[in-house]
Amino acid sequence: MQEKTGKNIENAFLELTRLIAAKEEGLIIAEKKEKKAPVKAIGESYIIKSKVREYIKSKGCNTSGALINGIELNRIITKLLDKAIERAKNNLRKTVKPIDL
Repeated sequence: MQEKTGKNIENAFLELTRLIAAKEEGLIIAEKKEKKAPVKAIGESYIIKSKVREYIKSKGCNTSGALINGIELNRIITKLLDKAIERAKNNLRKTVKPIDL
C-alpha cells in the first residue's frame, strides 16, 4: 500500500511541475502519456541532487530517480534563469539580481 501511495505522490508532483511550467510559458499542454522508461538527464544539470532529495525527504516524501535525473526540473530552472537574464539585459545590466527572478 505504501508503495502505491508513494507513486501517487510522485505522479501528483510531476503533474504539478508540468502545470506550473506550462502556466509560466503560457502553453497548453497535451495529456500526460504513459511512462515507458526513466528519463535520463540531457545536458548540464543545475541542481544538487542530494540537496533536492534531502529537502523532499524533510517534507515526508520520497524522491524518484525520474525527478532527479529527468529533464523537467532542469528545464524549469533553465527557463527561470533565461527569463532573469533577459530581464537584466532589458534593464541594461549584465548582473542578474534576485529581483530579476
